[in-house]
Amino acid sequence: MKKIILVILLLISHSVSAKWIFVGGSDGQNSFNLYTNPTMLRRTSHIAQMWYLKDNLSTQYGYMGAQYLSSLSLGEYDCINLKFRVIAISYHSKNMADGETIHLDTNPTDWSVISPGSIGKALFDIACNFKTTT
Repeated sequence: MKKIILVILLLISHSVSAKWIFVGGSDGQNSFNLYTNPTMLRRTSHIAQMWYLKDNLSTQYGYMGAQYLSSLSLGEYDCINLKFRVIAISYHSKNMADGETIHLDTNPTDWSVISPGSIGKALFDIACNFKTTT
């Protein structure tokens, strides 16, 4: 329960104070821009956790048909085995994780292999190679 409360508080407060840097995006029907904040990176041994924000350029539909424009995720990266999973994700009614929180999911996904050349690989490289000061 404490973990869920912590994640919720981090999701709410993080979007307001974050200094996002552009990572990449996609064109087409579901165009989006992807941002991260590596200064909030946490790393222990070969596991890194980092926030990223997916800012959609058009309305998306998610949980129970709800409309949203952005999502804020806490990603976890296995820097040795080239794997990734989402620890928590929130969906927001406005761009840049602003507005109403439409849905919050704190169930970690299964680990997935990082695809070479993907935007996920770009996030992985930042999470696993960014030099932290701690």
